[in-house]
Amino acid sequence: MMEGQFEDEHPAQAALAGQEAQPGEGDQGQNAPALPEAEEEGNGEPQPKRQRTQYTDAQKELVRKCVLEHNMGYKKILLKYPDWGFNPSGLRTMVENIKARKTTERKQGSGRPKARRTAEMVDAARQYMDANADATCGDLVKETGLRRTTAQRVLKEDLELKPLRKVTAQRVKESNKEKRLQMCKKWEEDIASGALDLTKVYWTDEKVFRLGACSGGNQNLVVWVKNTLKKAELPNDLILREDGKFQGGASVMVSLGLSYRGAGTLRFAPAGTKINAATYLEIIENTYLPDCHQLYGVPPDCVFQQDGATSHTANRAQAFCKERFPNFWDKNHWPANSPDLNPLDFFAWGYLQSQVDKKNPLCLDTLKVAIRQAVAEMPLEMVQKAVLGFEKRVGMCIEAEGGVFKHKKLVGHPIANAGAGEEEEGAEGESNGEE
Repeated sequence: MMEGQFEDEHPAQAALAGQEAQPGEGDQGQNAPALPEAEEEGNGEPQPKRQRTQYTDAQKELVRKCVLEHNMGYKKILLKYPDWGFNPSGLRTMVENIKARKTTERKQGSGRPKARRTAEMVDAARQYMDANADATCGDLVKETGLRRTTAQRVLKEDLELKPLRKVTAQRVKESNKEKRLQMCKKWEEDIASGALDLTKVYWTDEKVFRLGACSGGNQNLVVWVKNTLKKAELPNDLILREDGKFQGGASVMVSLGLSYRGAGTLRFAPAGTKINAATYLEIIENTYLPDCHQLYGVPPDCVFQQDGATSHTANRAQAFCKERFPNFWDKNHWPANSPDLNPLDFFAWGYLQSQVDKKNPLCLDTLKVAIRQAVAEMPLEMVQKAVLGFEKRVGMCIEAEGGVFKHKKLVGHPIANAGAGEEEEGAEGESNGEE
């Protein structure tokens, strides 16, 4: 008889309670614990549960004692304990293992031998990945002839690597890094001293929205790195890829201003219109300037920002802005290749594109409606976080010595990563001719 075990208790529960299953002579299984009640099918009749293929520790201990202490075979165990849910084939294997090795555990290295994940193949894969840091799983498959699932196991289990998706980022010319670094240092000083109030900066930019554009780009470009590394610890040349422009499909160019107090008036450029100096001057006079008056009074008590596109740096546009805006960052105050510093580029355009994609517009008219709706519904709280996030990005740019910092994290910086989620989902804004 099994001592110390309740009749209505499952063997696994007995084991957890610290009770031992003691098989003895004369015990024919009448005190064996009841299994959980069988589930009822649609006909109302109870159906027997499927036999187990893996055994609990309590079952293994019972079998071990039956074999070693009472010299019982698997058939006797089945007859004596019919309610313990033993599978004849599995129980026979377990009994043979106990007789041969005095244990219920599987012999190390038993089972079907590895067909392709041999030590030589793993070494070859390691050498290939070491020599090709940006190689993909598909590249390894072509190099070694492994099946894709096997190659993935080699990468993850044998080489202890993990895949990280490459990040799309703008290209920063070496000649522009120093200008970015110097301007960011000045902005950091101005913010700290109070000379620059981020709640009083009016940011501007233009973007082309296209039908059928994929905001996320190629999502299959990955790099395999040690699973102990984080994306922020990787060098730029390994994790970044240059942003490409989607070609093809009907499109519309929009102009938008953004500030801590909200978004400005959305402007659509007429079809076939090129944004030259005259066109841009009209946008400033009839859109950006009235927005600044409405948000910051007359004359506008704000800083007017624009990037270095050729239409922005034209003499007529520069002279008009200096005359109408008391505070204006002219062409010498905004470094080239810096969409990662403009909230419209690093937050708004990606967020708006993701919202437009959800509407799946099929023509230019529905595309414009989707853009208007996305701008109108853009949460002010998110806009404010993005605007204040400029300070964080200035610090990140300084850390990167004027280079790209998109995948980096500035630990301990007081400003949260504004718009980070939207930036990852959406593409960076286009440079619009900025050099």
